[in-house]
Amino acid sequence: MTGSTTICIDANEFPVSSVVVFRTQAEVARSFPIELQAGNNDIEIKGLPSAIQQDSLRIQGVGKDVTLLDHAISSTPTPYQFSSNEPVKVKELRATKKAAEAELKILTAQADVLLGYSNSMTAEHVKPEAFMEYLAVFGQAGVQNVDAVKQKEKEIEEIDAQIKKELEASRTSSERNEHLRSTIISVVLNSETELKAAELRITYVVNGASWTPAYEIRATTDTNGQLNKTVALHYKAAITQSTGEDWKNTKLTLNTTSPALARAILPHSGLKIQPGAAPNGQNGGFPDRFNKGGLAAHQMNMLPQLQQQQQFQQQRQMQQQSQAVPGQHIVMPPQQPVLTTYPSIQPGYTGQPLQPQQHAPIVLVPHQQQAQAGSFGSTAPYAGVVPSGVPLPGSVFVTSMAASDGPPVIGGYSELAGAPSVDPATMGDAAFNYADAVAESTAVSATYKIEGKATIFSGIATHKVVISTSTVLPIEVYVVTMPRVQPWAGLQAKINNTTTEPLLAGPASIFNDDSYVSSTQMPLVSPGDSFICSLGMDNKITVSFAHKDGNVVINNIPFAGNTESVLSTNTIKVKNNRNVPISRLIVRDAVPVGQDPVKVLLKTPAELATVASVDATVKVAEGAVARWSKEKANSREEGLVEWVLDDIKSGEEKKVELAWSVEVPQGFKWSYTF
Repeated sequence: MTGSTTICIDANEFPVSSVVVFRTQAEVARSFPIELQAGNNDIEIKGLPSAIQQDSLRIQGVGKDVTLLDHAISSTPTPYQFSSNEPVKVKELRATKKAAEAELKILTAQADVLLGYSNSMTAEHVKPEAFMEYLAVFGQAGVQNVDAVKQKEKEIEEIDAQIKKELEASRTSSERNEHLRSTIISVVLNSETELKAAELRITYVVNGASWTPAYEIRATTDTNGQLNKTVALHYKAAITQSTGEDWKNTKLTLNTTSPALARAILPHSGLKIQPGAAPNGQNGGFPDRFNKGGLAAHQMNMLPQLQQQQQFQQQRQMQQQSQAVPGQHIVMPPQQPVLTTYPSIQPGYTGQPLQPQQHAPIVLVPHQQQAQAGSFGSTAPYAGVVPSGVPLPGSVFVTSMAASDGPPVIGGYSELAGAPSVDPATMGDAAFNYADAVAESTAVSATYKIEGKATIFSGIATHKVVISTSTVLPIEVYVVTMPRVQPWAGLQAKINNTTTEPLLAGPASIFNDDSYVSSTQMPLVSPGDSFICSLGMDNKITVSFAHKDGNVVINNIPFAGNTESVLSTNTIKVKNNRNVPISRLIVRDAVPVGQDPVKVLLKTPAELATVASVDATVKVAEGAVARWSKEKANSREEGLVEWVLDDIKSGEEKKVELAWSVEVPQGFKWSYTF
């Protein structure tokens, strides 16, 4: 055998072979062709990312009679390396800094002179009067000198910041990434003979890379202007990386897991009971430390990445059965309001996306707890009760949106506005093709092998690659309005995930016939689950809302004290101004809920007070039923009412009413709050 041979490799001169991008990291594979001499070969690979997780390094290779003896990895941070040819602006700033530093030296010398002169003064040579006069001059001059020094030092700091900014702007991409590539891998290989063609392969996990799902939900309409019963889901990945190395012409794979978030199985632990009530003041209070997001069993394997997405996760709610006594009116318990506010909608609105309005309850509060409650449908102060014996004139508040107001119609019917749609089938050879990724599933994750090869530069921009454009999902479309909060109607779609893979949480852009509608945030949707998205506002449906309060009635109750009550009524009208019927429209409102001593009695539809299940309905007219809202499991307790209106013909107007009475002790003050 011969002596040791040294081989130096600059990683930047060789492309990355393949990359597996996890949610928060990436696994990079590289290969280097090498020539080996007989005996030991010391190979040094430099220019590798500083963010390599050193424990993740794997070394393999191809070569006959070659043995891996040793390997080591080290990383030494390197300072920024700037070009020797500085920009003119930087040279000017350096000259200004040099002048400022010279002025600072002069100020420092002035301070030294003042102090030196002070030290030279003695009582033997200076009279007290002259000394006191000098102290005044010294104090004033000293303060001015200190202020001047501070100002000059601040000026020099600002110049340094400008120099750094200008240098950063002038750096090339290679210079920006240079300091991110400070890792060196040393490998010792022993070859039995001289080998002209061998290959060294390294694989490592690097931080600073991630991908997030991004979706396009594409709805279409048929020849009658009705939305089709399916949507096309374009599934993309937004990839960012700042590892310092460019992935050029690389095989790319996406993985839904994150190695850094692996969880260990905890030791088997017990459960104890200790004296004292739970934080809520009740006995028990079993700790729900895990599974707070309502995860199903088949989702638990994906817990690490699901925990990152809890802000988008769609909560699963169990329907609750509450008891109602037949023949009695419902008394609403106290609840807190949930209200999402919206900016004023102006004609031609094309700004922020219009999202579905959350079904919001109304809460009655004592007047002293809310000094300035808004009136029903306005922001002016409103007192729900007047002094006893004083009649309360009926007050009416009406909001309406005319058929000609508002932004262009988005989806659903024949007069759809927006840019003309483009049918790819009519484009012939001009239409682009989209290559879907090859999906593979394991027990704990899904991987997507991107078709072809991709180039992802370090620190430049977010790159979007196509995962799938062939997914077709069934939808249920209906119109929803809640005019108490927003006097317009919008299209909503319930989209079902009929695939075998979960749809991870991420932003989604919604299109209808190739016209942009809005953006939304899609939650995690497991196979078999569904999610709701808005398809925009429809200004061809007129919605009006009116609220009216009746007179105050004094009730004389022997031995219990007098009470007073007032009857309130909400009247909602919807009109179909389309030339095609609306198959289903949901109207939402709320009965107020109050706390003792406030009692709320549902008057219209009175039969709904005896209904306990959200699946039960009360017929209020032909083609119209009322029910407790299905949007929430506890909608009955929150007073959330909705009407389902079916088959509204073109030009037809339908009306629904909600009435209730509020009863309180005589003289008790209260008000509405949303």
